[in-house]
Amino acid sequence: MAVDKMQEFYRKFRPVFKGKFSSNIITTAHHIDERAIDILKEIEVKSMQITIDGMEQTHNSVKFTEGCRAMLSVECCRI
Repeated sequence: MAVDKMQEFYRKFRPVFKGKFSSNIITTAHHIDERAIDILKEIEVKSMQITIDGMEQTHNSVKFTEGCRAMLSVECCRI
């Protein structure tokens, strides 16, 4: 997830656009951590859809990861 690029765009865009604004994202959540959550809050992301490809074993085999990072990211989002 390119949160740094999203933050850069937001910081240029927001001073120009004074109207009501929110954004939503769809992500695998593989790179979501507390820092990313802080940036998503700053850039007014109001909702995030996390894609999960089945139960943990299936998800991990499809995403070629060990440990269900998506579920860890869901826990991180509760902050």
